[in-house]
Amino acid sequence: MTLLQVGSLRKSAHLLQQAAEELRAGRPVACPCEGGYLRLTARAAADLRLRLALLPPAGSDAVGRAAAAFWPGPLRLRVEPGGPLWQIPAHPLARALLQLWEQPLAAAEWNPHLPQLEPPSWDGVTLAWKEPCLNVAVTEVDAAAPIWRWLRSGLVERRELEWVSGQRCMLSEL
Repeated sequence: MTLLQVGSLRKSAHLLQQAAEELRAGRPVACPCEGGYLRLTARAAADLRLRLALLPPAGSDAVGRAAAAFWPGPLRLRVEPGGPLWQIPAHPLARALLQLWEQPLAAAEWNPHLPQLEPPSWDGVTLAWKEPCLNVAVTEVDAAAPIWRWLRSGLVERRELEWVSGQRCMLSEL
């Protein structure tokens, strides 16, 4: 595993370029985000995708209101039936990497500090930021149905999301 310690986005731009090159070569990059580290890949199919902006599906004013209120930040929304969860990250390092990449990245939650969770053949790059991750609990909601389904509780509360979006959320059976 290669560790790239980023102290400042401007002074460490070459490290972000190196991480983008690793992605282009098909290797994963671990990057801090609101909810901890995410393992990012360019080509793998994943249930979680990151990008800098997301246009809500046509006719979905509720998704647009939720996005305007909570993105960038710790909210993941599924906006198409059977589609991935989308998150617009607020972490400066994740945003800088996405700006270099210029397209969505597949992501999976990852904890580089727990060796038992480390992929057996981890040959990727880990971007480290000057400050530790906040590890905020991320909220996940399936917003692709007429009644939204609450998948995972986090920093964004259900009643708050309902109030902002004008959309009811039913709790899912986990």
